[in-house]
Amino acid sequence: RFCVDCQLLILPKERANHAKHKALSEDITVQRLKRPSLLLCPLDNKKSNAQYLFADRSCHFLLDMLLGLGFQKILCVGTPR
Repeated sequence: RFCVDCQLLILPKERANHAKHKALSEDITVQRLKRPSLLLCPLDNKKSNAQYLFADRSCHFLLDMLLGLGFQKILCVGTPR
């Protein structure tokens, strides 16, 4: 399970500690774990935790462009998705 309130993966023995939390997600799949930015909430402090989350369409566009240009390595700063 994943506790959305705490932003933590929880073990079965820890479920009692999170029982009163409203947002418990049980559909934690390998696919979701491969894309943690879809599971975790973005940080709120814009000054110290600046982030930009691209839409899936934008990610596919950028990936296609970069691959088409022959890039093999890319550094993404402040862009978890």
